[in-house]
Amino acid sequence: MGDVDRILENLNKGIDTIIEDTELANMVRELDVRQLSDYGDVSFGAVDGGEGLKELSGVATYLIRASALSIKPDTAGKGEFVRDLDLGVVPLDRFTKAKVQFNRARMEYEVATKLALHHKPDYLLIDGSLLVGTEIDPLNIPEYQNYITALRNLFKACDAGGIQLIGVSEDSASRGLINYIKEKSMTSPKTNALLENLTDAALLQFFVQKAYAGKGDLCLATDVFEPVADKGRDWIKKHTGIDKTFPTFYLQATRLGRALRVDFPADEWSEDGCELQEKARELATMLATLSQRPKRYGYPFPLYIAHQDAELPKRLMDQTSTLIERRIFKNWQEEYVSLYAKKRRDSRPGSME
Repeated sequence: MGDVDRILENLNKGIDTIIEDTELANMVRELDVRQLSDYGDVSFGAVDGGEGLKELSGVATYLIRASALSIKPDTAGKGEFVRDLDLGVVPLDRFTKAKVQFNRARMEYEVATKLALHHKPDYLLIDGSLLVGTEIDPLNIPEYQNYITALRNLFKACDAGGIQLIGVSEDSASRGLINYIKEKSMTSPKTNALLENLTDAALLQFFVQKAYAGKGDLCLATDVFEPVADKGRDWIKKHTGIDKTFPTFYLQATRLGRALRVDFPADEWSEDGCELQEKARELATMLATLSQRPKRYGYPFPLYIAHQDAELPKRLMDQTSTLIERRIFKNWQEEYVSLYAKKRRDSRPGSME
């Protein structure tokens, strides 16, 4: 606990140094939240997914659900859903979790494409970044290629229908903004050391508490920026065929809500960025308006409804895994023992008796 106290004390003292030594304060703007009724005639799509993964001795069972919601703000929370469900078994290796995550993203983009083609919303919100990041090299993973194909199809459907696609990440651990600030501000070694202990969302939370203390409720957004990443536009174009950039900004929709990371596709990134800044501010105002209830959460309500629909209770994952195990055991008893049996720690007896 002493290390935690020391880190937090240093960050609290160091946030002033960060503000003075970086361009962060110049990048944050206050927003005027509009009335929800101002968007009464605007149609929204919202997409989220849920996944469950259970590791056995040699394989893992998984369950994935994807939900796409079509809704208008004046419909009292009622809308139409497009859904998909998948369950199965994958080999247990260091790529297992990544494969399931790519499968989930693929399914989300597939239901999003169906929604775009049949419901034609004005805005289509996707939970999470539009381009899923990964710490592993994904190029030889078939699930990644299928995911990229689904993403390309989604871009095509949105471009053809004039639909604005937006990625909204509520629990981002990204450091894209921090890397951008460090590159732009030529920060000192002391500031760099302070920033090493922060994510973008944590940095903005500290900044809001320090710079806007005592100012009551508020709504803030950063300027749009191009994230500094190992896999830039050239890599994306070469390996995915997607020739787009992904302008990004952060939105603090309410004081108590955590900062949301927002990205959207663009064909060009101009040097001055004026058009993108204007577009980002328009999107930020719209998203903030959708995020006012409940204030402690600060998250667009269409995505909240989609999340509730796609969520997979642990009980359902356990039941699904049991059904798969029973079927395999019935047909492949000897092979089951070596591959599909539960791990020893999951079969550990409750006592020595």
